[in-house]
Amino acid sequence: MFLLMFAAIGGGLATASILSPFGATLAAVGAPFGGSLCALLAAVYLTRHGADAVDRIGLDGHDEERRTDALVAALRDVAARGAVVAQDIVAQDVGAQDIVPKEAGTKVDGTSRSRVA
Repeated sequence: MFLLMFAAIGGGLATASILSPFGATLAAVGAPFGGSLCALLAAVYLTRHGADAVDRIGLDGHDEERRTDALVAALRDVAARGAVVAQDIVAQDVGAQDIVPKEAGTKVDGTSRSRVA
């Protein structure tokens, strides 16, 4: 898909640069048509050459599978670390009064607290 996108962008820019001596309006109108034609030609090329062309440009899917596996492993590691931190917090038995800063102006039960200057 990215190959088709880059072919369309490159074809549109090439068409605009070729048509620019004939006027900016013609270049602006012709650029989308040139880009679409280049994307169509790239799609026909990929269709005729099939998986061989995709393998040659390195988009065979095996690399994506390895990256996905690495991402899953990293996420599991982060989840395991989070579980250890949560167990440490529970083991410390942190109360709600310890979490609320004294500058907040209210106690946990909602009553106001006088500020000491």
